[in-house]
Amino acid sequence: MTSVIRVSAGVLTCGRQLLICQRRAEDPHPLKWEFPGGKAEEGEDEGACLQRELREELAIEATVGVELYRAVHTYPNGRTVALSFLHVPTYRGELRNMQFHTVLWVEPTHLSAYDFLEGDLAFVTALADGKWSHIFSEGSNRPIF
Repeated sequence: MTSVIRVSAGVLTCGRQLLICQRRAEDPHPLKWEFPGGKAEEGEDEGACLQRELREELAIEATVGVELYRAVHTYPNGRTVALSFLHVPTYRGELRNMQFHTVLWVEPTHLSAYDFLEGDLAFVTALADGKWSHIFSEGSNRPIF
């Protein structure tokens, strides 16, 4: 039996936008889009995992909010991931791309234009359709990086 890889994904919001990230060409699932985050270490809960990953990938100290969505997905190669999508309403520090090919702030209605990882698709579709619209607020300024 293969083990399940626990993954925490951060849904960083600023105003009406959220942050999406494109994997590098040399990474598994090259140039696919995803939310920042990564694999949980042994004994690490979803929130602590996400804070560590966002520190490593984007050089920020994140405030982890509520879990928005949870899914389990098995890729064609047999790897199974248990995904937790967590809202990140605020963070400290200047966001810097330390890990990705590209990072973009986009409106949820534009998400279908990006080629997301298979495991993220159900969440992306629901987000684009307006589920969780309460996590977006009018009038905030987008961080500059």
